[in-house]
Parts: sequence; C-alpha cells; structure tokens
Amino acid sequence: MKAFILAGGEGKRLRPLTYAIPKPLLPVGEKPVLEILIENLKKQGFDELIISVGYKSWLIKSYFSDGKKWDINITYVNEDKKLGTAGPLKIIENQLTRSIVVVNGDLVTDLDFADLSDFHERQKADMTVCTIDHVYNVPYGVIRSDKSLLIGYDEKPKKEVVINAGIYVMSPEVLSFIPDDEYFDMSQLINVLIKEKKKLVTYHFTGEWTDIGCMDDFEKISNSRND
Repeated sequence: MKAFILAGGEGKRLRPLTYAIPKPLLPVGEKPVLEILIENLKKQGFDELIISVGYKSWLIKSYFSDGKKWDINITYVNEDKKLGTAGPLKIIENQLTRSIVVVNGDLVTDLDFADLSDFHERQKADMTVCTIDHVYNVPYGVIRSDKSLLIGYDEKPKKEVVINAGIYVMSPEVLSFIPDDEYFDMSQLINVLIKEKKKLVTYHFTGEWTDIGCMDDFEKISNSRND
C-alpha cells in the first residue's frame, strides 16, 4: 500500500524550535514525530511512502533517506515554493493508478490506516476525510435568547464539534481538480469536489490523535511520552 505524507510546512507556531529543524523531525519522546508515523504505517502493511518536503528538506531526506532502515520504500516530492496542503499532490498525479492515503506529517495517532483505506474502497468514494471529535471551552458566558428575550445563560460552557483530522484517502481522479503549480489547500479541494458533486464521505475516529502544530499540544504529547 502507498501513502503520501505532507511534511513541507515551516512550523511557524512552534518557533523557536523550528528555526533549527523542521516540524516533522521534532522529537516526541525518543523519536521524531514523522518516524513514529512511518513506523505505524509500516506495521499496517504500507510499503511505499511519498513524502512532500519543503522547509529544511535536506534534514528530512538525510534522516530517512530511501527508507531502507525501516524496511519501507521512501521517495520525495520537492516543494520549490509553498503549495499548501493539497497542491503537492498534483506532482504525483500521473503516478497514481489506485487510491492513496494522505496524512499530515505532524500527527501522533493510533489510527488504523489500513481499515480507513478499506472503508474508502467499500464506500466507492472519490475522497474520504477522517474526522474526530473536538471539545473546547468557551471562555465567556454564553447567552441564549429569543429575539430580545433572554431565555438562558451558560457560564463558560464546553462545546463539541467534529473536525478534520488531517488524514484522507483519495482516488486518482481527485487530483485532476488540483491546479498546477499553485498554492491550494485541502479545504479548497474539498469545496471544489462538493461543488462538482463528487462522492465525499467521512470516517469518524475516536482513538489517539494529537496535532503537534502548536506549542501547547507539542509539549503535552512530549511530556506524556517521556513519563
């Protein structure tokens, strides 16, 4: 099986840590977050990875090379300019003959990627978006009203929403909707596919999932792995 890993971002919210190394190489416990992801994919039967690199790409390439150390084949897509979260996939459009798993390279998760891929095939979907529940605290008192009549008040309530987990499965045809050599985010691609009436489905996941994109989340997952 084949997966595409997005690892080209600058990680600005993790500065000053990312001044020296790219975000996917930041250590979570004893290993870089990207290495944890690659080992997880290998255990689940993935034998070919394409990693999209940009910021400090030579460090990622030097660390993982061709993947032989992990008994997995790794090749790279070079982002010579910022292409967003969907744009890099256009580079491999002519290489795909079947659906591919796409995952952000800054995630720590125990998702069953193989089951996700099987789900996509069973659904005969054009694109599958992995989703998770997210609970957050509203830092203010929330008013409930009916026109001008106040009918309720909740002090700093918790809200739950369903969010994009940064993990996808895409059929090859989907890549034709990505423009050439342009910055194009996954949110833009999803909206285009909806407009074109393509079949998009969601795969809801309730296991471990952490995006290390901000300092608080990075420190939290790092501390938990070091305990």
